[in-house]
This record gives sequence, C-alpha cells and structure tokens, in this order.
Amino acid sequence: MQKITLKAPAYITLETGQIYPIDLWDEIEIEVLNERKIQIEKESGYKIPTNHLNPVFKVASELQGLRPNKFGAKIIIQKNIPTFSGLNSQLSNAAKTLISLNKLWGFDLSKQELLTIGKKVDRKLPKLIENNEKEGERVALVIPKYIKFKKEWKAKEIFKHFPDLKKIKEVLISNGATESEVSGKGPGIYGFFNKKIPINEIKKELEGKFDFIWSGKTIDGKIDSNK
Repeated sequence: MQKITLKAPAYITLETGQIYPIDLWDEIEIEVLNERKIQIEKESGYKIPTNHLNPVFKVASELQGLRPNKFGAKIIIQKNIPTFSGLNSQLSNAAKTLISLNKLWGFDLSKQELLTIGKKVDRKLPKLIENNEKEGERVALVIPKYIKFKKEWKAKEIFKHFPDLKKIKEVLISNGATESEVSGKGPGIYGFFNKKIPINEIKKELEGKFDFIWSGKTIDGKIDSNK
C-alpha cells in the first residue's frame, strides 16, 4: 500500500484579506487503503476532530465520491500548529491532503477541478493553493492567553475589548515590527519585521501574556497539482 508524509504550513491573514504561509508546520502521513473508508487519527499535539467535522475528512470524502472505486485512506496528523488561532491550519491540512490523494488514488483531476472541490468544503480553501507574494519576509506570531472572540466583533474593535492583546501589538511594534494586527479571526497576532526579530526580548516583555510564541519567515505556499 502506498504511503507518503508531508507538511502543511500555517497561514496568517492580513487585514486586507491576503493570506501568507509561514514556516510553521503540521505533519501528515497518508496511507492508501484498499477499502472505501476515510480514517483520521491524531498522533500528537493540539486537539482536532477526527470525524466528519475535520476539513481533511471532508475533502477526502468529496474526492472519493467522484469515482466508483475501492480506495480509501488512513490519515495521521501531528498537530503542531495551535488550533482556533486564525492560522487556517486545518484548511491547510485539507488542501495538502486533497492534492496528495488526487495523485495517490490516480484521479489526475486538474487544478481547477480540485479548487471546485475545495470551495465546496470552505470558501477559503482555494486561496491556500494560490502563490504567496511575501516569501522570505520575517514574521513573529503571538497567541495570547484566555481570549475568545465573538463573531460580531469587528477586527478593529478587538483591541478595545482586550488590553492584553493591545499590549502584545505594542510590544511587537516597539521591538521593530513594521506592521502588526490580528490574523484572520484571531486571536493570534502577527508582526512583520525588516530586521532580525528580537524574540527573547519580546518573550520577556510579554511574560505571562501568551500561550504560544514563534518567529520565522513567510514561505512559498504554492500547492502544485501537476496539472
């Protein structure tokens, strides 16, 4: 049986709606099964659903339903990226899985056909297959403690509701970030830098105010369908 391993990046979402992948990864192992079922397991890391609520399950099921064959898949996810932080990680996993299963099952669907499947699962998913325009830019990411957003709040109102969130943005800016905002629906906050990121100084200033902190770069997030 065929088996592959791959990595799926986290994505930050700017206020403009642009989405950029960063070099923070989930790891996925996909094994082709000779029976018509989709099985998802979480190896380690952050909590995710392993049933029909997971976008990975949804894209696999949509793809599988296009052909009358006996193929299935066992998908094991190592969840390194924090969930529910505005980083699109579960959709990223779904996009990578969709492209990979198209090859493993021998469907050979075109990129446009895969985008159509992705759109059925989530309107954002096709965006994750497009080219990134900020490759190689330095970026820091901070996920604060104890913060849950309400859907009705607008992005620009968030800092009024959460002083700690405002503090994180101020610390990133004071340490050289040229831009800092909430990623997507949050609560993760990104900062772009045009110099080396003083991550240790940022950690000291934010002691007790974050659950997760990371620094790295934006990457080329193109997902090649070979079509």
